[in-house]
This record gives sequence, C-alpha cells and structure tokens, in this order.
Amino acid sequence: MTAPVSITRYAPFLLDTAQGLASVATHLSRHDAGSTRAAIVSSPPWLAAGLESALSIALKGNSTLARQELDGLLARGLLMLEEAERRLGAPPGSASVEADGTRTLASLLEPARRALDGASLVRERRPALEDVVRGTGERLTAALLAKLLGARGVPSLEVDAADWTVTEGEPGQARVNREHTRARVATLRPSWEGRLTLHAGGRGTARDGRSTTLGVEGADETAAVLSVLLGTPLTLWTDVPGVMTADPLHVADARPVPHLSYTEALERVYLGLPTLHPRALSTLRDADLPLRVRHLQQPDEPGTLIDVPGAGNGSVPTCVVPLEDLALLGLEGGTEETALTVRTVHAAFHFAHEEVSLLVLGHGVVGSQLLEQLRTLQETLAQGHGIQLNLVGLADSRRVLFSPEGIPLKQWRERIQSVPEGASPPVVRALLEPLRRLPVPVLVDCTAAEGMEALYLEAFRSGIHVVAANKKPLTQPLKVWERLRSTAHLNHRAYHYETTVGAGLPVIQTLKDLVRTGDRVHGVEGSFSGTLGYLSQQLMDGVPLSKAVRTAREKGFTEPHPREDLAGTDAARKALILAREQGLSLSMEDVEVEPFVPREYLEEADVERFLVGLEKLDRTFTSRVEGLRAEGKVLRYLARIDPAAKDGPVLRVGPVAVPKEHPATRLRGSEAFVAFSTERYADYPLLVQGAGAGGPVTAAGVLADILKIAQNLRGR
Repeated sequence: MTAPVSITRYAPFLLDTAQGLASVATHLSRHDAGSTRAAIVSSPPWLAAGLESALSIALKGNSTLARQELDGLLARGLLMLEEAERRLGAPPGSASVEADGTRTLASLLEPARRALDGASLVRERRPALEDVVRGTGERLTAALLAKLLGARGVPSLEVDAADWTVTEGEPGQARVNREHTRARVATLRPSWEGRLTLHAGGRGTARDGRSTTLGVEGADETAAVLSVLLGTPLTLWTDVPGVMTADPLHVADARPVPHLSYTEALERVYLGLPTLHPRALSTLRDADLPLRVRHLQQPDEPGTLIDVPGAGNGSVPTCVVPLEDLALLGLEGGTEETALTVRTVHAAFHFAHEEVSLLVLGHGVVGSQLLEQLRTLQETLAQGHGIQLNLVGLADSRRVLFSPEGIPLKQWRERIQSVPEGASPPVVRALLEPLRRLPVPVLVDCTAAEGMEALYLEAFRSGIHVVAANKKPLTQPLKVWERLRSTAHLNHRAYHYETTVGAGLPVIQTLKDLVRTGDRVHGVEGSFSGTLGYLSQQLMDGVPLSKAVRTAREKGFTEPHPREDLAGTDAARKALILAREQGLSLSMEDVEVEPFVPREYLEEADVERFLVGLEKLDRTFTSRVEGLRAEGKVLRYLARIDPAAKDGPVLRVGPVAVPKEHPATRLRGSEAFVAFSTERYADYPLLVQGAGAGGPVTAAGVLADILKIAQNLRGR
C-alpha cells in the first residue's frame, strides 16, 4: 500500500533570485524525511526571458551568439547557486558547484544548443524547436534546486515531467493525453515512494517521442494533472498569503480571502488576480480536488482554500482588481451607422478573425487564379493566421455579382455566369457604398481596363483599400498619379500595387525599402517584361517569332492583346512606375520606347490576324538571332533608368544585344530580373530575379498585397 503524496507547486517568481532559491530549498528541507513529496517547478522569469532571447537571436541566423547567450544563462545559474549556498551557510567553493555542478548542468543545455543551431539554419519559427529550447529552462531549474538541496544534505530525485506526461496535438499547442499519462505515472510511482521528487513542469512527450511543452504556465497544468492522477490536493506556494482582497502593494490592509469556489477563482484569474492558469484550475475543479494558496514565508497561515462548493454561506467574496493601461472608447454616430460601427469595433479588437471583404474586378488569367488561391487557402489563413478572406463581390465587363454574406469560392464561376449581362462603370461604382459597410473592405483590380483611377479615388474616399494588378492608373499623367497617392494617404487607406512591375517578385517593395532607408539609386536595369524575356529566349533557342508569341499567349504570359507586350508599352509602364517610386517626376512621354517588332505590325486590332501577320517576320528574326550568335551575344529586351543623366533622367526600353556574361542572359522562360545600382550596392548591384509573368505568380502577388492590409490592421 502506497503512502499519501504531498504535491506542491512553487510560483516561478519565487526562484528568480538567489535568496528565493535558498528560501524554496529551506522550505522543502522542513518536511519529514521518508514522506512522499512531489514539488513542481518551472523556469523563473530571468531564465525564461533569456531562453526567448537566445531563440530570437538564433532565428536571425546567428547560432554563435545564441550559444553565447545560453552559456551566459548557465553562468548566471551557477552564480545564483553559489550565492544561495552561501546564504544557507555552505562554505565558498562547495562541491555542488565546483566538482560536478557545471558539467551536469551544462549537459542539460545540450538539446537546447542543438535546437538553436537548427533554428539558425531554418530562420523561421518552428514550434518543435521552440519547445525544446523553452523546456530546457524547467530542467535547469529543477537541477539547480536539487544541487542546493544536496548541499544541505537533503536527498532529492530530479524528474522530468516529460517522462510521464504524454501529449497530443501539434508542437506549441500540446495537450495532456490523460489516459496514457495515467499509465506512465502508475509505472513510475513506486520509484517516487518515500522520496522528495523535483518535477521539471510544463514538459511532455508526444507519442512519437518528440519533446513538447504545455504552453503558457504549463507547469501549473503539470501540477494539476499529477494531483488528479494521484488523487491528492494541490498546494500553491507564492509570495502572498492567499488570494487577496486587493493588491498589497496598493492597499496596506488587504487580506486573504479564506474560501473561494473554482468558479469565483476563475473569474478573478481572468481579471488579473494570480493563482494558477485557468486550464489548471479547470482540471482540479473537474476532478473535485481542492487547491490551497499559501505564503512561502508564512507556512503556518492557512491561506485561501479553493474548491468546488466554495464557502457555501451565501456571501460573495469581493476582490478589488486595478486594470491598468485600459482605455475607455466612446463612439458617436447616426443610427444608420450602428451596424457598421459595431462590426468595425469588433474587428479592430480582434474578438474573432480579422475579416476582409473583397470585391474582385476581373476573373481572367490573374483574377481566376486569385479566386482559386483564395479557395485553396481560405481555411488555412483563418485557422493559422486569424484572417478570414470573404469574397463579397465579383465583376467583369458584362456582369456584376454582389453578396454581403459572401460568395462561396467553390461556386464563383457558376454564380457569375448566372447573372444577366449589363455591367457598366456606374453599376460597379454603386457597389462601393455597400462594400464600405463591410469589415475591412478591399477593391481588388485584376483587369487591364482604362480609366480605373476614378474608381480608385472614390474607393479611397469611401474608406475602401485598393489592391491592383492594373498598371494603367499608375502611368496616367503625373497629377493623376499624385492625386491617387495623396487621396489614399489622407483617407488612411492602403494602395498596394506590387504586381504591376514584377508579378510576384518584390520589386517595388525592394525599391521602397532602399529609398526609405536613405540609399541613393544611381541606376536601374532589368528585363521588366517576363513576356518579352520569354520571347527573347525562345528566339535564341531557335523558335520562330510567330510560334513563340502564340505559345506565350496560351501560357497566359501576355496581355489580352499581345501587341501591348510587343509594342514595349507594358515594359515602359513598368519602368515609369519604378521611376516615379524613386521620386522622378516623369510621364509616359518621357520614356524612349523601341518596340520588339516594327511599329506597322502593331496597328492590327484583331488578335488572330495580328498573330498571323507575325509569320512574315519569322525569317527576319531568325536571321537576326543567327547574327547575334555569331558575335557571341544574346538578344534581350531591357529597360534602363538613369536618374542622374547629364540632360535629365533617362528612361529607355528596347531590344538589346548583350554579352553572354550579362545577368540577363541567365534568364529562362518567363523570368524577369531587376538590378538596382545604388550608393550601398555600387560594386555589386542588388538583383531581384524570378518568374515575371503568368497568372499563378501574379495572383500570388495580389494575394500577398491583400494579406499586408489584414496584417497591418492587426499590428503584425
């Protein structure tokens, strides 16, 4: 027959100093020898913060500095141990520190070192690695306490809670599997008999052997689960004599509440009165086991008893809780704006998912790919990032569909085709009013339509964000461009258009970052058109011009009419957009454009006749390519921006014969590249290279711009 077990949980801040460490050791030493005791400990604040710092450093790729941070934590722990031993009367240079203390404690950090090395390689947060690093603090704390007790002649057994806590769920979100944990505890329980065991709390092991942690205040849950499995009440030792009627730091005559129910305790925890984590309180409540909160330095005081029935005398204990950093927000407005106001406030405080309402214009190559990506990622974004993207409107040149409740993404094609034709700019403009009343309204322009700048301006004034793959509004006369940006700014609306230059490539953002950080751009060169880059490479590979253009159109690389690309207009627009981002006050008339094909071929408005007409140029281009090969050169269509030319800024777009060592010769398929020569990147230009055309990558860039809006609003 096993003897009763005493289970205690020590608040982590009690172990935050050498004095606190000594006090806990003294408290544990007072219990009767031969009794079965389990003490659950966890990382004190200094150690938890230090491990987080090491993890942050590793995620930036600096494993050496992260390891140094870890070594510093070990050194601090050893100094605290030595100081605690001195406070307890041990002579300087005690055996627990000098003989094997360093070696033993250092070995506990080895898993964390390996995890930090891994984090520095992947440079992204991976819960499995984070669990290893964070869980190390609990084991180190238990080891420090065991060494201190040993110096006092008090034997103890270090127990890693991961040895008996079986978890399930993903790393970082692990929960205790009670059934399998019960079996582990039953197996290990005899080895704890008659001993003081120090449990490194908050740790667990998944059924596949991975190390896990139980999240914030996970050691509280460790203590509660162990109490339930052993059928033993739990005692929480802290620095106050129970759950107080007020904070003793603010109210000198605050007193402990003698008796609380779990319901009352949970209410006070949510308001900021510290006891155990709500999960731990719920675990004890469900098992009908009491918790007692007591002061470490006043062990004879009863503290506060928390159980299911509570005091049972009809009185409700009152506790005064100050809530600091709290703002009271008052809202005024007409009654017709009530629903809009409530939805806006609800979204602003993130009570639920960040809802984003999308009105998508155009469902051609880019628009249809965007809708498909939304369908595929909608659940992932909601569950993994707290962002709910709702398609509330869809329009093309003939039809308009709008539903404030949302359009099912699996049915968008059938739904839009079932709408009678009759769309017009006024009809689309009328949708802005109902759109603005929805959470985080965003107008998404996936068209190549003319005149959209007027719609954008009205959207901004209505409180609607704009994400656009349409280059034309950005290349209107300078005054129109300036009005677009200033109107968006004055109305605090986002205007994102990353895909207008590099499809999914971060070209505009890279340039903005250079300019914002004070770098000076000396020149920009690049294959801005993935389409013409593709055609140039096809020609160099021996493909006739007419066939190459047809293939590019079939792959979705060209504008609806390929002459837009072959005229160089598309590349010229992109060059102008980048020039304006540098602060150059230029217009389309300032761009020197040499078309890819002779201008007379660009006059044909019918797409099929245009493609047939290109067959007349096949032999000419074949001959030209053969001549370039003979010279050891490669055909490319490049744009060049020289902001500091002698006679003023120069923008030129046209076909160029470049040597084989030129960066543009490395392009394959529809790849595009942009090279920024700047004050900082003078010797080696900053290159941005990748797929520069195509529906999937452009749609992904549009989606990234949408997500920027949601993330910025959430402050992330």
